[in-house]
Amino acid sequence: MRVGRQVEFANAITKASSIKDDIIRKTTQLKQLFLAIWIAHDSLQWAHTAGVYFFTDIKTYNRRGLKFWLAALIVSTLGNLHRLRMNSIRIAHETKAVHLARTKGVEDEDARQGIRTLLQERQKIVWATVQDGLDILIPASGLEYVNVQSGIIGLVGMFTSVLGGYTHWNSL
Repeated sequence: MRVGRQVEFANAITKASSIKDDIIRKTTQLKQLFLAIWIAHDSLQWAHTAGVYFFTDIKTYNRRGLKFWLAALIVSTLGNLHRLRMNSIRIAHETKAVHLARTKGVEDEDARQGIRTLLQERQKIVWATVQDGLDILIPASGLEYVNVQSGIIGLVGMFTSVLGGYTHWNSL
């Protein structure tokens, strides 16, 4: 049940304010804001479906919620693309350091370890980008911006859920 998760997203907005990179901070905050609004609309949908309260035009709330979910995924993807760019710049810098050290006949183990760490970070960013890219199909299909069969949408949802679980499991 997702009722009340808006508080979690509000806390994430506050936590993101300490991020130094302006683009990452703003995209993270916008994503969390849009997700909070989406979940609020989803809660209304749940209340309507469960019979707690009947809304006269629940489809309007549903569409608006899907738009905020889509916006959150788009903003998240933009933030991930920026992260990939910054990661690539840092990998290039560390690679130069390794090559420069080799020309002097020295092995720079710190730079090599830095590259390994950056490549692991890059893999996480790529997975998050793939997950967001696939998840975009779900609200885009619900809004009829794209025409994707419901079975495919179900498979996409299942795949991204498994991917999210795999990512979370590996982070523990």
